[in-house]
Amino acid sequence: MRRGRFIALEGGDGAGKTAAAEAIAAASGSDLCVLSRKDCSPSTPLARSTLPRLRDLLFAGYEGRDFVDSFWWHLQISWHIGLYASDIRPRLEAGSDVLIDGWIWKLVAKLIVQGHDETLLLSDMRPVAQPDTIVFVRASVATRATRRDSWSMSERGLHAGLDVDEPGAFARYQHAVEQQMTLLAERHMWTIVDMVPGDDRAAAAGRLKAVVDEARDEDGKRPPVS
Repeated sequence: MRRGRFIALEGGDGAGKTAAAEAIAAASGSDLCVLSRKDCSPSTPLARSTLPRLRDLLFAGYEGRDFVDSFWWHLQISWHIGLYASDIRPRLEAGSDVLIDGWIWKLVAKLIVQGHDETLLLSDMRPVAQPDTIVFVRASVATRATRRDSWSMSERGLHAGLDVDEPGAFARYQHAVEQQMTLLAERHMWTIVDMVPGDDRAAAAGRLKAVVDEARDEDGKRPPVS
């Protein structure tokens, strides 16, 4: 049986990854599973009892600084390992392609901006399975800033030591993160798709779907549609 392909959309906060993934799902066949990085459908009893608790701890909107960055970083590593093992890998082994609206690399870029050593971060995350293809959804900070009325403190640079109440905090922090993600994309040979200012969501999703379809067809591994 053909093993499915694992494809991830990566990008900064508000880049449109989730909306694009949902639109691609609606326009694709049933052999494409579209997942959220922040959710899970665990396949074993142990995963069902542990992963939802970890998800709630990581993604419930906690904004304090009670724990150091390394505490949250290693929880994120555990989450990604568990999500892949219990939810993504079984789908791939069953022959389905998997598209996810983010993986671990945005976190890597943020931690580098926050002063952490890239070599150590990459060493830490070696147990995390990597997608067959990573698509960097690169949208300008100016465009992203218009997509929401408010941004969380972490999205405004809380953990980078910025004054999150300063009007330019979001733009300064997100610009630095985008620069790091661009360096990572070039170094690790991701596919970069620049979002065109003024594009509506349908147009952006259409351009991303073409890239995802090409990744699914790579090396002729995708079976023909009958």
